[in-house]
Amino acid sequence: MLSATAIQESDDERVFETSLSWQRAGASRALDFELEYHHTPAWSWQLGLSSERVGGDEPRRERGIELEIQHGLIDPDRAGIGLGLSATCSAQRQSGADQRMWQRAWTLAVPVSARVAQGWVHVNIGVENISGDGSRPWLAVATQQRVSRSVDLLAEVAAVQRREHLAHAGMRWWLRRDKHAIDITVGRRGGEDGSSTLLTLGWSLMDLSF
Repeated sequence: MLSATAIQESDDERVFETSLSWQRAGASRALDFELEYHHTPAWSWQLGLSSERVGGDEPRRERGIELEIQHGLIDPDRAGIGLGLSATCSAQRQSGADQRMWQRAWTLAVPVSARVAQGWVHVNIGVENISGDGSRPWLAVATQQRVSRSVDLLAEVAAVQRREHLAHAGMRWWLRRDKHAIDITVGRRGGEDGSSTLLTLGWSLMDLSF
């Protein structure tokens, strides 16, 4: 979710989180793997691997790798409003291409979280600067509400400078609460190339200490 960008989420340190997600958007399919390490509550590192089959008139396959460093400057849980900074370096290669496309980006985010009923509402506003593409503001609002011992409801809407927008909702099924979960969401995603129906299936392991 966009609202997870550069947020200091907890007091965890020296713990791992890992997730695997499959996404279908129109004729495109994507598979993403992420491994995140929280060194301290304020610092974390994230490695992402992706493979996407882009459909349409000229189908192609894209593979990518991304390394992100996140730093929480102000903790929203303590101050009510947070401040986070992240830096990303990524490389992507299309099928048939001889060279990788390298890209650098940084993101400044201001998250606000509030407890509502049996869950949370997260509001995140920020600006992203991508090498060669300039800066663009974005906004995301997400909620997670507990409805039973093992099920939460999820919803999110997000927009990036009128170029991209996202709205999806679904459920998180906790196989072990706060440790092991499966997510299912459906919605719509749009951009400069049009909009499409979105289906996402995700699997996460959290708070892994070694």
